[in-house]
Amino acid sequence: MLGLGLAWSGWVGVPRKTSHADVLQDYPGYLVAMGSAAFGGLLAIIGAVLFVFNTVRAVQRAAGPPELRPRRGDVRGRAVALTLARVGVVGMLLAYYGLTDRRFNHMRPSIAPRMRPQSA
Repeated sequence: MLGLGLAWSGWVGVPRKTSHADVLQDYPGYLVAMGSAAFGGLLAIIGAVLFVFNTVRAVQRAAGPPELRPRRGDVRGRAVALTLARVGVVGMLLAYYGLTDRRFNHMRPSIAPRMRPQSA
């Protein structure tokens, strides 16, 4: 969200390091773009706080008595199944749309060597 908001404001043509009052008159989409950037920044801060909270809580539980530690089963089987399912879905999507589909050729450069006209 933060990156999209900043990219959007740049795409609209908002000059950097200017006062908000001047920009609001000339660029009406500025408020929405900067609002989405602010929302993305808020989400990033909340995510960082939750990460620190969960890390501290896990360290405290691991250092505590065994009765307070949560019992967890083996999740490796589920992890392998989810990974295989995701790989299968992405593979089917790539097979359906094709890697050499004409719609996507303009998005990536050609790997094949280009034929150059030979001089006589």
